[in-house]
Amino acid sequence: MHLVASFGLVTFLGGLDFVRLTLKGSFFENFWADISKLMMLITGSIFVYLCFMSFRFARNIRKN
Repeated sequence: MHLVASFGLVTFLGGLDFVRLTLKGSFFENFWADISKLMMLITGSIFVYLCFMSFRFARNIRKN
């Protein structure tokens, strides 16, 4: 599971390039590439969040 969560983190970090483009003001010049980066950012962050919540849930179950 740690390996899978690290792939999600890499996906999230790859999607952060969209934030760089937004700050630079050149986002959506290449529409499909920017949509892809935005989807990587969104899905990577949701996936990492769900992995984190799963780890916390498993730890709480083991503790109780």
